[in-house]
Amino acid sequence: MKRIKMLSRFFRNNKEYDNSACDHFFSLKRKSWVSLLGYLALIFCGSASAILSGKTSAIHGHPPNVKGTLYLLQPDGVTLIEKDELLHPSDIPNKLKLSSLNTGLEFFDKDGDLGLRGKIYVNEADIIWMYEDGKRLNSYEQSKPLGKTKKYRVNVVVPVEVSSATGIPSKDKISFEWQYKPEVGIVPKISNIKTVRPSVLANGKDSHVIIITVTDQRNQPLENQDVLISVNNGVKIADTYGEDSIMLSTNRKGKISVNITSDISGFHTAFFEIIENKWQSQIQMNFIQP
Repeated sequence: MKRIKMLSRFFRNNKEYDNSACDHFFSLKRKSWVSLLGYLALIFCGSASAILSGKTSAIHGHPPNVKGTLYLLQPDGVTLIEKDELLHPSDIPNKLKLSSLNTGLEFFDKDGDLGLRGKIYVNEADIIWMYEDGKRLNSYEQSKPLGKTKKYRVNVVVPVEVSSATGIPSKDKISFEWQYKPEVGIVPKISNIKTVRPSVLANGKDSHVIIITVTDQRNQPLENQDVLISVNNGVKIADTYGEDSIMLSTNRKGKISVNITSDISGFHTAFFEIIENKWQSQIQMNFIQP
C-alpha cells in the first residue's frame, strides 16, 4: 500500500500534464517515464525474495524444517548402529562417529519447494555423551569402553544444508538437534554353522560333525553360551543314548561341536537355539544309503 501511495504522489507532483488523465499519461517526458518505471519496478519486484525460481539449488523464503533420525557408526567407521541396537560394552564413545547418511531425515518447508534434500556436515557436529542422569562424560570417560553401565544419553547438534529443485538460492544451514538414548549389552547370535563332511552313510554309526560358532553383535566369540540342539525324523545325537535333543555350552572360542547320526537316508535338519535370547538357526545334513 505504501508503494501505491508513492505512485499516486508521483502523478500529483508531476507538472507536465493537461486536463486529460490519458493525455497526461502519454505526454510524460523521457525523464518522467524513467521515474515512473522505477516506481513500478519497486512495487512489483520488492518481494522477489519469496518467489520460486526455476531449477536452482537451494531454498529461499521460509526456512525449511528438518525432523527424523541420524545414525552413529560402529567402530569400523562403516556399519550403521540402528536406532534400537544395543551398544557393545567395548565400544568407546569418541570412536563412534556420526554418519552422513540422511535417509532417516524428512525435509519440508512452507513454500512448497520440491525435491528437498539435505547434506549433513558431520565434521561440524557437536556430540555430547551423558549418563542416564544427565551428567556429561568427561574427555577421559569418552576415551574408555562403555563397560557395564547400561544406559546413556547422546545429544547431537549438527548443521544441515537443505536444497531443492525449485527454491531460490540460499546458503543458510539449519542447526538440527537429535537425541539418542542407547543401551549397552551383549547380543548373542549363531554366526556360523558348518558340517565337516558333505555327506555320511546312513548306517546309525557314521556321524555328521557339526560345528557351531556363537558371537556377539561385534562378532566377538562368546564363552559359556547355552545352545539347545535338536533333531527329528529318526536322526539321533551321538553319545546321548539315542536322544533327539541336547543342551551344550560354547567354549572360550565360542564354539560347540556335536555328532549326529541316522539310519535313514536323505536330507535331515538339525536345529539350534541360544537359550538366552532365543536366537535360532538350522542346517541340513545329507545321509546316503550304505
